[in-house]
Amino acid sequence: MSSHISASAKPSSVALVASDLEKPVPTIEVHTEQLRCNLPFWRKVIILFVASLNCFTTTFSSTCLYPALSEIAAEFHTTSDYINLINAVVVLAAGFSSLIWVPIVMTFGRRTAYNASILVLLIASIATSLAPNIHAFIAFRILAALEVTFYQVIGQTIISDVFDPEVRGTAIGFWMIGAVAGPSVGALIGGIIVSFTTWRVIFYVQSALAALGLVLSLLFVPSIAQTEYEEVKPSFRHWAKDLAGGFLNFEQYAFLASPRHLINPRFHLTSPLLSGLFYISPGCGFILGSVIGGKYSDITMNKKIKARSGDRVPSDRLASGVWAFLIALPLSQMVYGWCLQEDVGGMAVVLVSAFFVGFFVMVAFASLNTYLGEAVPKERMAVITSKYIIGYGLGAAGNASVIPFIDAFGIGWWSTLSKIFLSITRRVVWLIFVIHSVGT
Repeated sequence: MSSHISASAKPSSVALVASDLEKPVPTIEVHTEQLRCNLPFWRKVIILFVASLNCFTTTFSSTCLYPALSEIAAEFHTTSDYINLINAVVVLAAGFSSLIWVPIVMTFGRRTAYNASILVLLIASIATSLAPNIHAFIAFRILAALEVTFYQVIGQTIISDVFDPEVRGTAIGFWMIGAVAGPSVGALIGGIIVSFTTWRVIFYVQSALAALGLVLSLLFVPSIAQTEYEEVKPSFRHWAKDLAGGFLNFEQYAFLASPRHLINPRFHLTSPLLSGLFYISPGCGFILGSVIGGKYSDITMNKKIKARSGDRVPSDRLASGVWAFLIALPLSQMVYGWCLQEDVGGMAVVLVSAFFVGFFVMVAFASLNTYLGEAVPKERMAVITSKYIIGYGLGAAGNASVIPFIDAFGIGWWSTLSKIFLSITRRVVWLIFVIHSVGT
């Protein structure tokens, strides 16, 4: 069986197995070709912006309360640890949101389900801002979370459908700006808001973002018809790649959940604003890593296409992120953790290492995300859905466990544990890359 991608490939009714990942792309690629040709470039750019904005709004929601834990706990007469546990439950609920929305997609279509989910987020955000007690707060937070990964699944699917393979990595990289900037910007804006007014204003901002995303989506996002053979139910057959992405989510959410707990006492910071400003450093790393990683994955892919005289193999993209898995990210994480643990280098070393942690997480994510979106086009939504279920499940585990672990053993040993997880991740990605490289 040829391992390269051919435009003339036919869809097969035979279920895909692991060895089929590099088979010719089925007709769904041809099915979307007309859409790509008919849409002008400016429309594609707006679609990309809308998809990224909606991802930003939902990921903003996942971390915006980190600097406000003490204030929310005081208002609802509970503890910061309990509020942080609620955040972990919210992240976990976010991972399973696609299980709710995918049946709606199958019944009413992508565009209708997408816009309906934005409307639900808008309502939930307004309701959270008005929550009279902790029980209502929890209920509306979870309701808002039940759209998070669906936005990312549909967003990545739309971008993969709208943009040609030669520039798809770059497009995914720009789309990921919303997904990766949201957590950092959410924590930063949350810190600023809580320093000057009530935490409820955070949800006024989130409501405004959801309203803007809904209007733009109604105006510009097209309806993309699904073929009768496109699989949309979650598929865990490609669990190894999902697990690799999941460990990166674990790293990201644990990294973002701990700064106020660590930075404030270590450097004698006294306000949510000052601890919120810390997130600028990893946030810039997330954004630059996403854009540069996406572009580099396209460069790597296009070089391989030329070397193969026009044949395209999706796993070639993984070569662009392997070095980040193998060396750069573990090293950055160890420097960050142990310098904090041993009080070495001061704030400058912490900020620089935090930037590089964010940067290399996204360089690794960019190649893996694009690969998962195009390796099995017939199962594109299914594969992406399962990735986010596993990813947010591990992200919730990181969010819930990082502070108790640090209190018991220290940030240095947490960084060492993260390095072990990353070692597992990079071996999975390297194995995928080597297996498919040998096959070609």
